[in-house]
Amino acid sequence: MVTSATPTCGCCGDAPASTAPRNRPGQAAVSHRAGTYGSFLAGQHGALGRQPGLRGLTTRDPSDPAIALIEAWAAVAEVLAFQGERIAQEGYLATATTRDAVLLHARALGYELRPGVAASTHLALSLQLPPDAPDAVVLAAGIAVQSVPGPGEQPQVFETVADLVAVRGLDDLRPALAELVAPVHGDDELVLAGTATGLRTGDRLLVVGAERLADPGSERWDVRRVVTVTPFEADPLDVASPNPGVPAHTVVRLEAPLGHDTPRVDPAGTDVEVHVLRQGVPLFGHAALPWAALPVGLRVGELEPGTTATVLAGVFAEREHDWVDTPLALDTTRLELSRRVDGLVAGSWAVIADPSYAELLRVTAVTEETLADYLLTAEASVLEVTGEQLERFDRRSALVWCPSERLAMGARPIAAAVAGETILLGRHVPAIGPGRELIVEGLRSDTGEQAAELAVVQAAQDAVAADGAGVVTLVTFAAELAHAYVRDSVHVRANVVAATHGQGRGVVLGSGDGTRAFPRFLLPEGGLTHVAAALAADPSPTEVARGAASSLELRVEGVRWRQVPTLHGQAPDARVFTARARPGDGRVEVVFGDGVTGARLPTGRDNVTAAYRVGVGLAGQVAAEQLSLLLSRPLGLAGARNPQPAAGAADPEPRDEARRNAPVAIRTLDRVVSLADVADLARTFGGVAKAAAAWLWLGDERVVHVTVAPSDGSVLAAGDPLLASLADALDAARHPGAPIVVAPHNDVPVAMQAGIVVDPDAVAASVMDAARLALTTAFAVAVRDLAQPLAASEVLAVLHGVAGLVAVDVDRLHPRDGTPGLQGLVPARPATVALNAPRAAELVWLDPASVQLQEITR
Repeated sequence: MVTSATPTCGCCGDAPASTAPRNRPGQAAVSHRAGTYGSFLAGQHGALGRQPGLRGLTTRDPSDPAIALIEAWAAVAEVLAFQGERIAQEGYLATATTRDAVLLHARALGYELRPGVAASTHLALSLQLPPDAPDAVVLAAGIAVQSVPGPGEQPQVFETVADLVAVRGLDDLRPALAELVAPVHGDDELVLAGTATGLRTGDRLLVVGAERLADPGSERWDVRRVVTVTPFEADPLDVASPNPGVPAHTVVRLEAPLGHDTPRVDPAGTDVEVHVLRQGVPLFGHAALPWAALPVGLRVGELEPGTTATVLAGVFAEREHDWVDTPLALDTTRLELSRRVDGLVAGSWAVIADPSYAELLRVTAVTEETLADYLLTAEASVLEVTGEQLERFDRRSALVWCPSERLAMGARPIAAAVAGETILLGRHVPAIGPGRELIVEGLRSDTGEQAAELAVVQAAQDAVAADGAGVVTLVTFAAELAHAYVRDSVHVRANVVAATHGQGRGVVLGSGDGTRAFPRFLLPEGGLTHVAAALAADPSPTEVARGAASSLELRVEGVRWRQVPTLHGQAPDARVFTARARPGDGRVEVVFGDGVTGARLPTGRDNVTAAYRVGVGLAGQVAAEQLSLLLSRPLGLAGARNPQPAAGAADPEPRDEARRNAPVAIRTLDRVVSLADVADLARTFGGVAKAAAAWLWLGDERVVHVTVAPSDGSVLAAGDPLLASLADALDAARHPGAPIVVAPHNDVPVAMQAGIVVDPDAVAASVMDAARLALTTAFAVAVRDLAQPLAASEVLAVLHGVAGLVAVDVDRLHPRDGTPGLQGLVPARPATVALNAPRAAELVWLDPASVQLQEITR
């Protein structure tokens, strides 16, 4: 520890200017002052009387020139002592007060401060291609889009980081709003195509399919009476977009549900057809008199005129058991209708029914005949049919429902929200293939708020369109959608590309000189963009481990050189360089080798060039729809927008975080063994500000559960690339017997209400503002740690430190989404297991919007 011996110069007389400073371990500041103005002045005054030549100087009046000179030197000593203490303060990592000093201390330990991470998002591009142009255009990486700044904001520039094959017609896709669905058991409605069905109440509808055609004995058919007919015109979306909405259709309510319960029989399910049977036609003879009501002469007979014994048999004498009231014959295949029926053709369907039973018939032939029997005559249609159990009917009570007219099945409006792993598009989109990124946006079905999310196509296949004749595309995603969306509000953007914060630069750094060792060059400006390693095209192993990759690409005479963390150990001919932020202005300094550790630069004029991007940090986290101004417009590109807010940004590592993280490299030696090692390494990862590790049992497996929170305090989405990248980095450094699970934290914002008594002499509004600021600063996300509870006593201590505040009465302190009340301690749970699933650690913080302070007047 720093100490100061008692001065022996004699300038301070017998008494030392100060006592030797004592510095206990773990202090936040170093005591290293040799003295103060008062101690220096008192010491010199005491020495005046012991100087033989100055015994006559008895005055101590500051106006005396000699005394004034002494006082001046005391002031000089005060300044030197103060500056000496400040220099000593900056000489230690634990007490340094400037970020530059911490940077140099950390660099001496082999740790480089995190440079910050650029925000990233996905842009939905819109095309405008000439009619005769190809449908696909390649949009190279580097398309620049600028944000429209809000109040107090600066415009931010984003650039695309990958090439995109953009396709005409993929800018805005809509989900199918209707689908063809085969009827199922219990349905009491049918949906038919169009509105000109001509259906009326009382018509019969036949539902039949391939099952009956394959097996004449199959009972998987239904005939039902129509109760109501409700037509619906086409959905307006059908006109507003190239994708079909809900086409015109008719909903028909049936007298009874489809299928049978006892025994269980399902309706037709394969190649289902719906036929309308508009006419119920009696069989020929249905109007005949009962046999017993016929005249006796017709039933029995009569005497032949002119004779007394000759009896003539009645015309119907032998028909008593073959009259219209008797069942049809067992082998009946011929049905005589009571009249002509237009539209009957071979191959059509007919249904014979009486009040208690119905049977389906297949018409094999149709003839028109003049029938005479039962004392009746008629011009009628005669059917040759196949069917079964015709013997259950008679001519008196049976009706034949015919002719059959097929009606197209209609598309049912899809009421279900867009959710899960699939989405049925409203049209055929062959250009969507596996791996393509989409943005799904619309109104959430649970909250009604606008939302958008990224989805990756796993597979795309053809499906039957709502009109039954066309083809649409069914898309399967690699993972389930995070939200459920109101179907008719959904838009699917398929010309999508990733973009990150930062604007491109291309400069000539200088000229190579083969005679110089370790030549250095400075980038013209600071704020070098670093992107998340997962988004970089070719990150180095070190960048993968740190979670951030530099955008700097350096070429010498057109040949690319690689960036490395250090030149130490590099081969003499290795084309490498280091790039480090310079203390002070933050500009990046590039250093090349000396021919022993790294190759020397070849001699040339203006042969060292750099391409890089500028822009990093939380300023790039623009809101959704803020990116819209195209700064570059390649052929075919009409516009760009960001349906999702930019996320994943982190400012350059703050001083205090760097002070805590700098020793990690020495403690872990790039390996993670203990839980502390895991948390330490996670905190040094780009985009991570807080981390906590815990052992958890998941079933019969023991894992290391790591809870992380980003720099801006937001909650990472479960599928955020940062989590996967961190898991990969930890896997590379961990022991193989200790599996690691990385998860986002659980957010617990706290609400509070308090009454404040203000000093009558103070300005009440100023005191209230100061109290609110003190609370939101002391308990902000940035200063809270994972699993750190919040006590009411802490709140009281902070408030009592506000000048002008006399008394405080805390009325409420509770989780914002919990039961209101006063909790002495708001707990912050560490990672645990609930219902055999891991639950991440909680971050408890005071929500500024939920802080209510009221002045209490006495």
